[in-house]
Amino acid sequence: MDIEEFRSRCLEVRGSSESLPFIDRTVLVFKVMGKMFAYVGLDPADGDFRAAMKCDPERSIELRERYSGVTVTEHHNTPLWNYVRLDSDVPDGLIAELIVHSVEEVVRKLPKKLREEYLSGEMGERGERGERGEMGEMGGETGESGEMGGGPEMQAAR
Repeated sequence: MDIEEFRSRCLEVRGSSESLPFIDRTVLVFKVMGKMFAYVGLDPADGDFRAAMKCDPERSIELRERYSGVTVTEHHNTPLWNYVRLDSDVPDGLIAELIVHSVEEVVRKLPKKLREEYLSGEMGERGERGERGEMGEMGGETGESGEMGGGPEMQAAR
């Protein structure tokens, strides 16, 4: 997956926004409901673009063991965040799934009122109400029927 496709996938997430919040303006940050779910450096590190995404700790460990393109982030020395090299042994479909998973992790940890607001699609000033695009409201790949993956909480929101 190239950086432009990664950006497009992140922006297909309902209510997502992008910004360049840091002084050097070389890190593109994606948020939902005001909370970061992914970021990617605009200057390739060692020739590769690396995207950081939130992830369930157990799944992080499994992914790091299976794919050389999934590593611990240097800024979040925790299994809650992974770097994923976009041009690596990590399949594009899995990267798209990890974007959705990252959003699910963020939404799951929102205060109840904000979580319900997001899941109902009635976002206030922290997120914009999004329309369902080709990839669905949460940005995952759709099947022939138009249904998408994602956890039970996210499927309930659709």
